[in-house]
Amino acid sequence: MFTFEGGKIMISDDFRNDDSNVKRLDTTREYSLEEFFQYAGEERYELHDGYPVLMSPASAEHEGTVANLIAELVTSLRGGPCSVYGSNLAVVIPKNKIAKSSKPKSYCPDITVLCDRSKIKDGKCYGAPDLVAEVLSASNSGFDFITKLEVYQALSVREYWIVDCSNFLLHKYVWDDNLYKFPVSYSLYDQVKSTIFESIEFPLNRLFEHIDKL
Repeated sequence: MFTFEGGKIMISDDFRNDDSNVKRLDTTREYSLEEFFQYAGEERYELHDGYPVLMSPASAEHEGTVANLIAELVTSLRGGPCSVYGSNLAVVIPKNKIAKSSKPKSYCPDITVLCDRSKIKDGKCYGAPDLVAEVLSASNSGFDFITKLEVYQALSVREYWIVDCSNFLLHKYVWDDNLYKFPVSYSLYDQVKSTIFESIEFPLNRLFEHIDKL
């Protein structure tokens, strides 16, 4: 495929013409779940109602908050049966879970906590994680607060956190009797407590230590 000639890297015609090396996802057309995973490869896409959505690069504030929250969760859950995953884990939503749409969905939450590892198949999560956390970006706040909240509720995700690193808030939704109740909101110097995991408790300000405003 590659040769080195005259100080230059040469790419063979066979490699150029090999369809398997060409990204085929088109955000204007619908895909089945199988097609989506076949063509997405290692690129960071989500699938919403059959349409791929390319995930934009995140800000330093966003990524630092995600990293700090992962550290808190890993420390709190260490030694137990649950695993913490970052944003490259695809959570596949079964069609029959969403009443309004039978079209395929697959999301990549910023953080996923999963205690039943049998739900991991082919490197993806099929079924409800125990806890999902999304850190807001300027471009996706409505999607996280409305669309994803509705989907995670229908999927029976037991606890859903939305972290707002612009306003230093965390909103916790707890699944009970097939619904998310009104959220519990934590501000900067509050002690965050999980409802479903007794071991998860930490001061919210630790998530934002990397942000200059503090």
